[in-house]
Amino acid sequence: MPGGPEPGHGDRALAHAIIEDAQVISAGDLVVTADNLLALESSVTNEALSEALGFTAASGQAASFVLSSNLVAGGALALLQSTGATL
Repeated sequence: MPGGPEPGHGDRALAHAIIEDAQVISAGDLVVTADNLLALESSVTNEALSEALGFTAASGQAASFVLSSNLVAGGALALLQSTGATL
């Protein structure tokens, strides 16, 4: 999960909770959590207007096109890591 966005895969929205090589004293269960509450909101509007004014053979044309893409990668990592300590 570390690093930036992968090409073509949008932005990453990551949450990390890490305890690494730390002395932890706990009288009960130890819980490490990472919550990612990702939300994406998007709105797109498109309007085309054509108006013809005249006395004879008046005409009008309008064309419109819209293309939209939203891409977000989300994740959460909770980690308790020890590199040599005795648990």
